[in-house]
Amino acid sequence: MDREARLEKLLKSSKSERILYAQHIGRSGKELFVEVCSYDLEGIVAKRKLGTYKDSARNWLKIKNPNYSQGKGRHDMLTHSK
Repeated sequence: MDREARLEKLLKSSKSERILYAQHIGRSGKELFVEVCSYDLEGIVAKRKLGTYKDSARNWLKIKNPNYSQGKGRHDMLTHSK
């Protein structure tokens, strides 16, 4: 949780428009996944609360949206200034 707080502070102070800090969600993962899919986003990444960063294969889970349209030529919704 300490690392997350430091990361949040760092990213919020960043001037980059390409990096977005997503707040920690400690429950309601199924509801979050349904919402993510409704926006045609790629999916979600989950980490075991007490898991370490060293053994990432055991502590992280990427749950992909099976209907994500990126492979069909979709472009990011973000607009970039010229």
